[in-house]
Amino acid sequence: MSGHDVVWYLRLAEEDSGPVRILTAEGRIFSSTASALEARLAGDLRGRRALIVDLTGVDYINSRGLEILGEASTRARSMDCELIVCGLSPGVRTVFDLSGASATLIIEPSREAALRRAEGPRGPAGPT
Repeated sequence: MSGHDVVWYLRLAEEDSGPVRILTAEGRIFSSTASALEARLAGDLRGRRALIVDLTGVDYINSRGLEILGEASTRARSMDCELIVCGLSPGVRTVFDLSGASATLIIEPSREAALRRAEGPRGPAGPT
């Protein structure tokens, strides 16, 4: 492989923390990798308090990735579950802000903050 080749990958890992499911992503979310994210977000969330999507290891996301997160958030709410996105790098945060996703998704700065929100008292649903 030459120095000019770029490998765009997406690694996903899941873990359970009681009533909270955590999906950790690493790599890039775009048209070729978005289907893997969509498949992981399609799981049953009944009985879950929250689904945290940790994007700390993501350095790129396109509109398809944002669309998938928005659809997953809507589906989670229909099951009385919050979808919380966390760990946005400055570049990824800019994409969220410019697209309007920051106004519609619940975003926390870190996994720890997302867990505190998920495990804390339930208030009005909506983005922060």
